Amino acid sequence: MATAMATITATHMKSPMERTDAQVIEPVAKASRFRLVLLAAMAITGICLATTTAAEQVLRKSNPDLALQINPENANALTVKVQRLISDRGLEKPNTRKLIESLAKRSIRSELVNPRSLAALGAVYEANGDRERAFPLFSVASKMTQRELFAQLWLANYEAQDGKFEDALKHYDIMLRVSPRTSQLLFPVLAQAMVNPGSWPAYRQYFESPPEWFFSFVRFVIHDKNAIAPAVMIMSTGSRLPDSELYNALEGETLGSLFQRHNFVEAAKFMAAIGGGPKVGRSVSFSGDNRDDRFGPFAWQPSSNASVGGGYESQLGGTTPAFRASAAAISSGVVLSKALVLADGNYEFYVPYSFVEGGEASQARWRGICADGQTLFDHALRNTQAPRTARIAFKVGAECRGQTIQLIVTGGDTYPGVEVLILEPSLRSVQNTP
Repeated sequence: MATAMATITATHMKSPMERTDAQVIEPVAKASRFRLVLLAAMAITGICLATTTAAEQVLRKSNPDLALQINPENANALTVKVQRLISDRGLEKPNTRKLIESLAKRSIRSELVNPRSLAALGAVYEANGDRERAFPLFSVASKMTQRELFAQLWLANYEAQDGKFEDALKHYDIMLRVSPRTSQLLFPVLAQAMVNPGSWPAYRQYFESPPEWFFSFVRFVIHDKNAIAPAVMIMSTGSRLPDSELYNALEGETLGSLFQRHNFVEAAKFMAAIGGGPKVGRSVSFSGDNRDDRFGPFAWQPSSNASVGGGYESQLGGTTPAFRASAAAISSGVVLSKALVLADGNYEFYVPYSFVEGGEASQARWRGICADGQTLFDHALRNTQAPRTARIAFKVGAECRGQTIQLIVTGGDTYPGVEVLILEPSLRSVQNTP
């Protein structure tokens, strides 16, 4: 986490006046000369400052040098000039640092409550290798206003470098609260930091009591190939997301991402953590958790459009619903699907059903596929209105670590198409016989 959080910088922009808060900070690649590479790109934003007159404001923004001709000690114009120097020249050259230091000090003398110039002066000291002088300036600037992102960013870096992950996250929390647009630059850094198990205790409190920005962060993390597994580990070991419709939807999205990335072990652990237990990944029942959206693809997923679709309906005297699937003539598609995480072995899939209507060309079939695309089975149901039960035997090999079962209906070539009623399915493991 210290490395990830330390490799952040401000965006190098030629026109600092037009930059947004999101452009203040940007993660950069690791570099051997980290300190100078980091500071060479620094460009402090937020230079739309309070002005004494509208004319002076225009001068400061468009031409700080002209504003300084009117008032050589104009603190805000001096700050703008400092920001432009950092943006245009960086801090590698000693002469540039001396000029920026001189201008920043003049600005501070003219206006003591001057967080941006304080932060710029701190950047000069940091570039000189003088952290002892830089740190207090960043600290004072951040206390003057939480919106001084430059100072917040450096303080976060210091805390991370010292292994104080909880304190570092507090600064990121402040930045994301006061300037949500910085999320596009901070989220990748926070996600990278999460890969370090040492950071997990610091993250736990945000999972348990999330600020407003955290929902978007979790959504970002669960689609990050490196951070999703650590995030799931945090959520699977006592740090559940809030029980709300918003966050419950994220749990299903998390399981969907895990399945797509073939993180089947993590998916099983996460299902157990959110209350489903391992049975959700091994069951095909229409009851309980198998229809709960929190389990994402591991719950039955009905799908529908204008010509193909289906839905659950109650059965008299039954504890579980049935599923009625249909397809219009000359239409075909998947109407029901469910992900599984079955161990290798032999299985039998039982499906009671009856066709309500459908011509000779109408069809309903069950298909099983592995996550890698391998077909487990493709079984067409016999087209009959008499109640029947399909028995589908299949084998899961060691290489087939995740599976999906699908119901596909085809309307045929006669009106009105096909309609089939699927009753409670079941799945059982079959022991190999000698």
